[in-house]
Amino acid sequence: MDIIHEFEIKTTEKQTFDAITTEEGINGWWSKDCDIPTAEGETMRVRFTDHNVEMGFRIDELVENRKVVWTCVENPNPAFLDTVIQFDIKKSSSGIQFRFNHSNWDEQWDGKINFEQSKESWKHFMNSLKSYLETGTGQPW
Repeated sequence: MDIIHEFEIKTTEKQTFDAITTEEGINGWWSKDCDIPTAEGETMRVRFTDHNVEMGFRIDELVENRKVVWTCVENPNPAFLDTVIQFDIKKSSSGIQFRFNHSNWDEQWDGKINFEQSKESWKHFMNSLKSYLETGTGQPW
């Protein structure tokens, strides 16, 4: 069970990498309140204060301008725990080819509200990321 989004973005590899690895970037499309360290093995914190949610993701892999991998280590939604989020960035003729994969979901969550809400949330945030990178304005929570 994976949540996958693939699409083209009219931007650069560096701008995309920065959008998913810096506080300024995350603030622009995902969460207005976060602490984003810059080293593998550290835990980033993402908060949605309007929803009273705080999440922790261990930074597993950072390949500059190419790939980012996180593992969820703290989340009030039990379906999220130990899931893996991977962002892949590839140069294309019109900007970049972007791939998002949220994997390692336990099968028990298939069809359950925890998983379905996550799918809808990521759909919103992937549209927000694309908008942020192409127009400078995203729709973070």
